[in-house]
Amino acid sequence: MLLQSFKALRARSCLVSTSITQTAGYKTQYLGQKVVKVYQPLPKLREGTPLMKYVKENQYKKLDPNGVKKNLLDKSNPNLLRSGDIVRITYNNKQPPLVGMVIAVKRNGCDSNILLRNSYAKLGVEIRVPIFNPVIERVDILKRPTKYRSRNKLYYIRGTKLDVTDIESSLKKQQRRSN
Repeated sequence: MLLQSFKALRARSCLVSTSITQTAGYKTQYLGQKVVKVYQPLPKLREGTPLMKYVKENQYKKLDPNGVKKNLLDKSNPNLLRSGDIVRITYNNKQPPLVGMVIAVKRNGCDSNILLRNSYAKLGVEIRVPIFNPVIERVDILKRPTKYRSRNKLYYIRGTKLDVTDIESSLKKQQRRSN
């Protein structure tokens, strides 16, 4: 009996164009033609640029409208930020500026950051500062070394005779001597 009903169903399906669609886990039979909507193509919003490049450029425009911070990290720029430089980070809010020696520069697009080291009360302090943070007003390079060290990351200076001393006081002493 079951075999006969299956053969009858199969014969009927050959005569009428049917399609079997699956909805909510059950197979149902759809008789007739299925209408597929065709929409107009979307307008080109990015002028043909790749999506991720477009997103990064928009983030740079939003986080760094002048392009000053981006130039600090650009390797083709001769005045780029390197490990060994002494920098001052000034903030928009009332937070006091940070002064420190750059130990490491991590270039990662809008997530780029620098690792600053300074000593306060003879205690070494390291701070990782995101460059494109909207709270950061500017990054000033106060002093560049006469000769850069051979490594990009200066982690090895921690706890040695090469370790930084209180940078702010040493810069003030140098200014007094020059005046």
